[in-house]
Amino acid sequence: GAPDLQGRVRSGNSNWNVGNNLEGNGSELLMSYAGDDADRIRGISCDRILYDEIQDIPYDGVIPVINECAAQSEYNFVTYAGTPKTLDNTIEFLWGTSTQNEWCIRCHSCNNWNFYVAFAGIGKKGILCMKCGRYVNPRAGVWIPQNPRGSMHDFHIPQIILPGNNAICATDAKSYEKYLKRWQRILKKIDTGEYSETVFLNEVIGV
Repeated sequence: GAPDLQGRVRSGNSNWNVGNNLEGNGSELLMSYAGDDADRIRGISCDRILYDEIQDIPYDGVIPVINECAAQSEYNFVTYAGTPKTLDNTIEFLWGTSTQNEWCIRCHSCNNWNFYVAFAGIGKKGILCMKCGRYVNPRAGVWIPQNPRGSMHDFHIPQIILPGNNAICATDAKSYEKYLKRWQRILKKIDTGEYSETVFLNEVIGV
């Protein structure tokens, strides 16, 4: 089931509203938006910054201003999340300067290492080894940087590598049917033309 986030961050004395949440233990969670203007966030002091849909936020004039909010923190954690969509946006810029970690999966049949950035390796029930064509178990993977000298850690997470989408990861008949159904839902997007090849690569493969 889903993690109990409220139980982890909220206490009986919490003041919980849409944008600014003050917890009984003294911690605070602020949620806001920046778009192309960081003035709503400028000047806040924090320990961690989490961006979502970073591809839609212009780097210059926004990201540096927001990141300065954690400049004096002893933690200074910054997380960027999003989907690239084009070759010219903030997430692509950040990816180019990062370690570019890919989830590389070893095939137990032929020992070939595989990672997934295109249509290759998409089977009927899960991902395939791109050398021998047998199904591979996503749990047999490791993060391998494609740019080890990158200035920050970055992780490419296509939907097709998630264990819950691959029937081979099932531990019983019930989970097998559940995982297979999820995989078929992925295949349907491209097989029926619901998604164009470009949209499928963007939204499902994450490239």
